[in-house]
Amino acid sequence: MVLGAVKGVYADTVSEAALRMFADGGISIDYSKCVQNIINRAGTGMCPIEELCLPCHTAAECLPLIEAFASRLTDLNKN
Repeated sequence: MVLGAVKGVYADTVSEAALRMFADGGISIDYSKCVQNIINRAGTGMCPIEELCLPCHTAAECLPLIEAFASRLTDLNKN
């Protein structure tokens, strides 16, 4: 969303890190609940994308990591 230059976002739940990234990108966000971290589907830990992006400070730093993650998932689904 930040790199796509959207003006505003609505999310039911947003993480603190995502909230900061939206603010740094000048994007207005409305949300119902802010949590420390988004939890993975199994409920056993942090969302893998959010965990992957922890060391990043900008959306531009996150994008290649997310692209590589998505590519690995696509490759796994082909097999």
